Amino acid sequence: MIRIAAVFSLLIVTLVAGSWATPVEIERPQNPIDPSLEQEAGATRALTALSAKLGSPWRAQSLNGATGTIHLAYGSGSESGTAVLTSDDAVRLALDFIATHPDVFRVDRNNLVVGGVPWAPGKWAVNFRQVHEGLLVIGGRADVCMTDDGKIFVIGSDYYPDIDVSTSPTLSLAQARQIASTDLGVPTTDAPRHDAEMRVLPVHDGSDVTYHLVWEVAHNTTDPVGRWISFVDAHDATVRWRYNEVRNLDVAGEVSAIVEDPDYCADPVDYTLAHMRVYLEETGEADTTAADGSFNIPAGVDPVTLVGRFEGPFLNVNVDWQQGEDAQLELVVVPGTPVTAYWDSLSSRWDERDCFYHANLVHDFIVTLDPSFTIMNYSMPCSVGINQECNAYWDGYGINFFRAGDCANTGRISDVIYHEYGHGVTQYIYSEGGSYGPNSNIHEGNSDIISIMILNNSIIGNGFNWDCGVGIRNADNTLCWPEDMNASGHHNGQLISGFIWDSLQLLIGEIGETEALDVMRNNWHFGRKLGLPQRLEDQVFWTFVADDDNGNVGDGTPHWNALCTAADNHCFPCPFMGVVIEHEPAAAIMEADIPIPLTATIYSTLTDLDPDSLLARYSVNSGPFVDTPLTGSDVDSLYSGEMPAQTAGSVVQYFLVAEDILGNRATHPDSAPPNIHTVYVDPSFGDDFETDIGWTVGAPGDDATEGFWERVDPNGTWHGPDPVQPEDDHTAAPGVMCFITGQGPEGGTIFSDNVDGGTTTLLSPPFNLSGASYTFVNYYRWYTDDAVFGYEEEYWVVQVRNDGGPWIDLENTTESNTSWIPMTFDVRALFGEDIGVIEFAFRATDGPSFTNVVEAGVDDFIIASDLGGGIVEVEPVLGGLPIVTQLGPIAPNPLATATSIRYALSNDATVRLDVYDVSGRHVRGLVNTRQSAGRYALRWDGLSAGGAPVGAGVYFAKLTVGAHSFVEKLTVLR
Repeated sequence: MIRIAAVFSLLIVTLVAGSWATPVEIERPQNPIDPSLEQEAGATRALTALSAKLGSPWRAQSLNGATGTIHLAYGSGSESGTAVLTSDDAVRLALDFIATHPDVFRVDRNNLVVGGVPWAPGKWAVNFRQVHEGLLVIGGRADVCMTDDGKIFVIGSDYYPDIDVSTSPTLSLAQARQIASTDLGVPTTDAPRHDAEMRVLPVHDGSDVTYHLVWEVAHNTTDPVGRWISFVDAHDATVRWRYNEVRNLDVAGEVSAIVEDPDYCADPVDYTLAHMRVYLEETGEADTTAADGSFNIPAGVDPVTLVGRFEGPFLNVNVDWQQGEDAQLELVVVPGTPVTAYWDSLSSRWDERDCFYHANLVHDFIVTLDPSFTIMNYSMPCSVGINQECNAYWDGYGINFFRAGDCANTGRISDVIYHEYGHGVTQYIYSEGGSYGPNSNIHEGNSDIISIMILNNSIIGNGFNWDCGVGIRNADNTLCWPEDMNASGHHNGQLISGFIWDSLQLLIGEIGETEALDVMRNNWHFGRKLGLPQRLEDQVFWTFVADDDNGNVGDGTPHWNALCTAADNHCFPCPFMGVVIEHEPAAAIMEADIPIPLTATIYSTLTDLDPDSLLARYSVNSGPFVDTPLTGSDVDSLYSGEMPAQTAGSVVQYFLVAEDILGNRATHPDSAPPNIHTVYVDPSFGDDFETDIGWTVGAPGDDATEGFWERVDPNGTWHGPDPVQPEDDHTAAPGVMCFITGQGPEGGTIFSDNVDGGTTTLLSPPFNLSGASYTFVNYYRWYTDDAVFGYEEEYWVVQVRNDGGPWIDLENTTESNTSWIPMTFDVRALFGEDIGVIEFAFRATDGPSFTNVVEAGVDDFIIASDLGGGIVEVEPVLGGLPIVTQLGPIAPNPLATATSIRYALSNDATVRLDVYDVSGRHVRGLVNTRQSAGRYALRWDGLSAGGAPVGAGVYFAKLTVGAHSFVEKLTVLR
């Protein structure tokens, strides 16, 4: 506490000295984190189970890697059979759905509160907010969207699990206010209409999430104008997030207007004014003008004075004190005699009249569109003639416009007025939904859209720079998401305004302007009201949701073609339409002589499937592809089939294909062919590197100075959010070991023991594959070429040779992948019939630049061939011999059909290896010969000497080397 007080003192002295800083926004510390492969697989399983349980398909639109949850998903609907008539009905139905499907939402219901229950024509959404020990968790939410008849069809969750933060602050509220004020660097006052609160703020730092207790406080500033919302860490006094509710136009604009209608570039028009309060000076009796400008005030028979100002229930226009006094009109009238109170340039300013007319117009536009949106029904402050130039802003409660100068008077440009009012609409939509306001991209884009929806004009800010016909932004653009985004919210907002503009123009061509405007006004407003999107791509999706008419976004919406074309124009994804195949690939390793089962969820979002098209296409050992049918039912969308049993050592490659009756086609994998699934049937050899069977580090010509290959449980390193060295091996638990290039210390930097100065090589043992008619090799590799200060190309090379001949490249690439990638090669295709003895080399190389970080890894090495039950020998290991003779390891053990038996010889010897049953009866002889010192592995296929499968039970492998014997137990499962 003493240290904090000292800091306060120093800052106060600095401020008194007059060295003001410029306040800046601090970005919301919740950048998206890409989901991991494990999270993607979990989401697929959860939605597949949900589809099976509900009997209708569901699909993820996006996932949240920070929370490990499904950010947005949609389906063909879950019928509850209950009509939703009130918000309470919607909440009950949403809670029941969440409770029934916990694996989809992954929330604790005790930590959910209702943030808002927005209604749109025919639809309801329940926006839950996450709390922790009673405090709001910023960004934590769960949403359920349903139709009026109780059909749930859009869901989502951003629920933070396992929050670990103390909710007891070490900073008081007063201290937090002082810290936030000081950090702004300019004089401040406490902001009215804002209650300070404690919150829990999840912070996304790279790929990690940490939790912080924060005070949320607000301050107003006048130079520059601002209403700043700050989130001060209640434990370490850090300002974690800060944003300005004041929203400004770009200073470098191109619009100017004498805002009559639509702007000063057009001829002035006489209009009646609605929503103006007029009163009698003598009695105080008052009325507010109707839509046609009419009013009626009770009076006596004597003449009275009628007084009017630019104020009413929805707006109060005030002229900046440096520009003069507010206009007031006074007329002496005789009761019973009609009177016209006429405002002109003799009685008022242009910006007073224009702001009053257009701000009331945009208010009426929103309330007519959504009668439930009444939160802005207050006498909003509107300042005109502010003694600055080229700007306008929303201050969190009212709208403000600058005088003319180098730029036009912004209070005389209708789309500028609509834009600033639109910021308020966005702010209140989100606050009513219990959410914090969105970022500048969403704010600015939607403020431009409200002008488009009123004027059907793509130009924003016409005449801002005294140049009629030219604006400062244009929704008629070709910007592409996310490539064309930059740091400017005004610029980025043109992506979403461009999507809405293109949708509107396409629909005008289809159904006419009046109907198209009605459709897009509803889709735009209610889409964002239902979803409260924080990202541009999410708002595009929620526009489709608002357009939906049957509780199934996936089967299209009434105006799908226009919306999807507009989305594609700006590179946004459309919700998928067509054939969907959801398939968990067959196990990578399967037993011999057993059919390979396949299951998949297959459906079309548009129509019925063509049952004759549902196929698995498979190839055995690079042979021709053969079709096998998938059968099932459209009712549950579950289909199954099988590929025939294969002999040990076979390699089966396959993909799934399906079409609907409209000809829409899909495959799994999506890119098949050439990318297809692979199954190894009792492969001849497999090494998960959990034990050392004799791989060699180093080869002639190696010159790396560090980062040599090691067999370890790896310690991960990261460059920002990107992994450089893996944290985990590829093998499923309990496996942990793999080969990587240099094991740095736990928590080390990316430069810890990475490949430096040259090449390091990992050599396999030699494998005797003589007599094999086909041979495939498969391994998983990790390769990172991470240039810290610039891109550099460093090569990853994998080679193979046979019988000691020249090395042949299998891989030679500079492509960097920060994940385990499966690689499969047909070795026989390289060497022909006489494969002989083959070896593999894995080489990682670093160039001369110290800025380059090279890391590589290899795991789960498999050889598949038709040697079947025969012996695949590992010849003597080059570069080192075993110190002791031993039997083992044996894996798998227990075994179902086959296993690999490994042993080591420290000296040349005559060797016997036999299998016995528990009674001591000899079952099979596997080796009986003289062998050189080295490490060996062979495959026992579970057959007896007579070629029959042995029964289930306990067996013993006995290794006899000279006068010494070694025994290991084997368990056979059938």
